[in-house]
Formats: sequence, structure tokens, C-alpha cells
Amino acid sequence: MNVRGFCRFVLLWCAAVVLVSTASTVRAAEEILVYTALEDDQIPRYLVPFKKEHPDITVKIVRDSTGIVTAKLLAEKANPQADLIWGLAATTLLVLDNEGMLAPYAPKGIEKVAPQFKDSRKPPQWVGIDAWMTGFCVNTVELKAKNLPMPASFADLLKPVYKGHLVMPNPASSGTGFLTVSAILQLMGEQKGWDYLDKLHANMALYTHSGSKPCKQAGAGEFPIGISFGYRGIQEKRRGAPIETVFPKEGSGWDLEANGLIKKVNIKPAAKTFLDWAISTSAMKEYAKSYAVVAIPTGEPIAEGFPREPLKQMIKNDLSWAAKNRARILEDWEKRYGAKSDLPSGPGRLEPGSDGGGPKSCRAPRFRRGPLPQGRWDHQGLRTLCCPAGRFFRGQAGGVPLHSRAQRVREDHHPSDRCRPGDTGFRAGVLPE
Repeated sequence: MNVRGFCRFVLLWCAAVVLVSTASTVRAAEEILVYTALEDDQIPRYLVPFKKEHPDITVKIVRDSTGIVTAKLLAEKANPQADLIWGLAATTLLVLDNEGMLAPYAPKGIEKVAPQFKDSRKPPQWVGIDAWMTGFCVNTVELKAKNLPMPASFADLLKPVYKGHLVMPNPASSGTGFLTVSAILQLMGEQKGWDYLDKLHANMALYTHSGSKPCKQAGAGEFPIGISFGYRGIQEKRRGAPIETVFPKEGSGWDLEANGLIKKVNIKPAAKTFLDWAISTSAMKEYAKSYAVVAIPTGEPIAEGFPREPLKQMIKNDLSWAAKNRARILEDWEKRYGAKSDLPSGPGRLEPGSDGGGPKSCRAPRFRRGPLPQGRWDHQGLRTLCCPAGRFFRGQAGGVPLHSRAQRVREDHHPSDRCRPGDTGFRAGVLPE
């Protein structure tokens, strides 16, 4: 080889190295944004096999309660931020589908998913991964100290002896709260169901903005009984809390944790890769450690603490009815019971409303301390806060809808309503702790 040929070889070799290096960098730079309502102690464990199988994909997670994630997705409809949804209530996926926000996609292995766990269309708009169900988290130590009987059913919770000793999730922000309310309305019929909820409200100390919080509060001894879901009660017991999880004898309300691809101009291949993995054997085995019912049987034994025949415990549940009537149910629930919802805590951000109102019209670095300004509620459980320019902002504080129990306005307006003359103003920014 002469000098000229050698130089040409070296140049070609260097070019090849650069191309390979660039390709590797591109692969390493793949990033997806995932919205989820999975439990915060589940996500890291679930993602271990994905990271091993797909080290070239970076997964960014936005996690919150079902109602909060739902509201965020709907607020971003015109400009979607998430690439996909992982583990959000199927009733929410049905709402998003009705809004035209999901892209059809059949993940690899879809044929193994039981029909009741997926959208019937081909390709499906959403695919379920597991089912979670209502369970009562009962603190046996507190029960004994207060001389309270062990509840066995929804009916038991109406007994006067439980007055002030119950907590449950707000259905506007919690999927667990909604599936429980929906179950009661379906089990009893709407009229008797609302009558039951009226009586239950009389015994209720507080409604939380998280589905797992009632169980955690029961575990900490703050309240003897938290209406929550089975997984969280079983986990609290494993961690040493004196918790017994009771599955009501009438049957448990339930919903599917489901996945979907967000419809947007640029759908990333990595998002489809993630959805493929999310119904794979490795993923299903992880889900089976948390739940008694998964979309693809794994052969794993049912986790201790769940009913031995979990499908028999689950009520006959019309998810389509629940999704169709969700807004109406939440609106009625808020009118009746919202005064007992807990207040948000911690820092949060306000985001522009969907009418295009932006921070240019009312901008300041921070809220003042004290009561929140006057506002109105929308059907998603988010508060419409008014500013002098006539625009509105919707937001959260500490991961829950902004509200002020003392200044709540008993009016029901669609979120597209604008402020009216005389509404108290505010300035956008970060809510102080």
C-alpha cells in the first residue's frame, strides 16, 4: 500500500468511527415522556427490566393521582407534552379516546391480552395491564383502642359508631375514589347509591386527594379506617403497620390500569417500544407482584392478602358507563360532599387555561400567603382562578387541585368560562409552602 492509499484508508476509517459514534449518540439520546398514576413505590421496580432491555431509551416520568393526570392531559390537548400513558385508569383512557387524544397502536403480544383488558378495535386505542380494587385499610390497634368493630361491608360503614373515623379519596382527583363511588352507584342503582353516599358522608372525617393516602393515614394511626385499594393496604402491612385489608362482602369496585399512545405530530418510535415492553412477560411479572389480576396470566401465585378468587370479588363493572357519566358524577359529588375535602399542601405551579390565557396578562413571582383568591370549580375538579385581565388559570398545589375550603364558591361552570366583573384577582406564580 502506497502513502496515498494508506492516507485514504485512514480517512475512511476515521469517517466510519465518527458515523458509528454519532449513531450511538443518537440512540443514547432517545427520550420519552411518560404520564402515569402508578404508585410511586411501584415505578422504580417496574422500570428495572425495561432499563436492562432498553438502555438506550431514557424514560422521564410525570406521576400524580388519576384525576390530576387526567386534567393535565386534557389541558394539554392542543399541545400534547406526553408521549404515552402508562398505568392510568381505563375510564380515563375512554375519556381521552372520546376527545380524540389517543393514537391507535397494537403492541407486540397484544393477542395474549384478554379481551376484557383491551379496546375492542383493531388496532386498539388502549390496552390494560392490571386491575386494582377497593379495599378498606383497618388499623387493628386503633380499632381496639376505640372499641370499634371490624367492618366487613359497605353497609357496615354506615353504622353510627364509625362517625368521624373514616377517610376516603376524593373521586375528582383519585381514580380509587372514583372507582369506589362508581361501584356504589352501579351496585345499588343511582338513587339508592346517592342515598348511601349521603349517609356515608355523615360518618366521613375527610376526603383526600390521593387514593393511597387514606390507607397511609390508617397505617399511621391518624384514622382507624381508610377506604383505599387492596395493594396499598397489603403494602402497609408488609412495612409493619397494624393494618388488615378488608374487601367488602358486596364486592369491590375496580378499574384497569391501562396504557395508550398519545396522538401528536411526531410519535417517537421509542414510545411504541415502551408500550411493547409494557405488556411483555417481564413487565407482567412485575405487575403480578402488586396485583391479583393482570392482563396476561404469568403463573405467579396471588400475592398474600388478596382474595383467593379475585375475579369473584370484583363487581360487574360497566367501564363505558363510568367514563360516559364521569363528569356528571364528579359534579354532583362535589356539590354534595366537597366541603370535607382536605386542603393542598406544598409548592405547586399554576398553568395557563385552555383558552390561551397566558402569564403575560397577570404575572408575578409568587402568591401572597393567606386564602386563595375567589374562583370556580370545573367538572374535572380543577379550580378556575380569576385575574383582572379577564383570563383564567388552572393549576395545582402540591399535586392536588387548588382550592380553599373557606372561600369555595358553590357554582358550577364549564372550564371555558371567563372571569366576570367583580371576581377577585390573583397573579400567577409559585404557591409558597
